[in-house]
Amino acid sequence: MEQNLDTMIDESVLGSALESIWLNVLGAHPERAPIDHLLVPEESYFAGVSITGVWNGACVFSCSEALARRITALMFGSDPDDVTADDLRDALGEMANLLGGQVKALVPEGSDISLPVVGSAPGAGISFMASKEMAGFDGLFCDEPFRFQVSFLDPSALPSRRRGDQVGPTS
Repeated sequence: MEQNLDTMIDESVLGSALESIWLNVLGAHPERAPIDHLLVPEESYFAGVSITGVWNGACVFSCSEALARRITALMFGSDPDDVTADDLRDALGEMANLLGGQVKALVPEGSDISLPVVGSAPGAGISFMASKEMAGFDGLFCDEPFRFQVSFLDPSALPSRRRGDQVGPTS
């Protein structure tokens, strides 16, 4: 009997995966804390991956600029003031890959994980068309807020492509 993914991917499962990755990669534990989503830091960063195939979803990690710099510095053994934009993209992309890989391990075989998308902007985040949040983890690390969420993507609402459609630029 196949398990319902809505019950397999919940806040408890996300919290365990996040804490394991956080401890192994950053050498510390994140603190679970409800975040007031109306108080988004002025400059926010996000990193996300999509999982498509048998199951369609998205995993998004978002945090303040200060926390993005702190995570990057911990990963690369540097000072937060010395972090470059490329370092930051690499570190946050890796966090998205690690977190997305934990989620992908829970879904049925036949799904692929995308390359990460990393960005920044005031109040940044990834908004996925036709998505429904399944679970989220709000927390604090070094007194800075972060959020990790998993959303289900409804493939019937996504633009369809027919075999042979051009995806990139044509010559």
